[in-house]
This record gives sequence, C-alpha cells and structure tokens, in this order.
Amino acid sequence: IPGYGFMTASFGLATFPRHASSRDTLVVAADRALYHSKTSGRNQVSVPPESDDDGTFLDVDTLPSIETAVEVN
Repeated sequence: IPGYGFMTASFGLATFPRHASSRDTLVVAADRALYHSKTSGRNQVSVPPESDDDGTFLDVDTLPSIETAVEVN
C-alpha cells in the first residue's frame, strides 16, 4: 500500500469434521490455526496444531462454546 508499507496475510484453516464436530468448535479451531500462522512468522496459511506447546493434545470440542464465552465476558 503506497505510503503505508507492505501488507501481509495470515490465515487459519479448519474443516468439518476433521478439526471440530460443531460450528462453535470449528471457529475455535480456525482461530487457533490463525494464531499459529501469526506466531510462526506471519504471511502463511495454517491448520490447527495437533498439540499445545507442552505436547499435550487439545481437543477443541472440550472448549466452551463461543456464545458462552461472550456471555460470560
């Protein structure tokens, strides 16, 4: 963009039913993938990581739904 510098794009890609079993957890999985893209150097496309930093598997289906999280906060 002239006058502003370069633009990069990072994407998180999650698919049903491979990465989640509901609409809410699919969004959470895609968000995790996007975060992974941004922390891994940006300007890339990522799928949800299979494990967290400590090596343990995180099943996105065990996370609270997005609606519940919004209501609480």
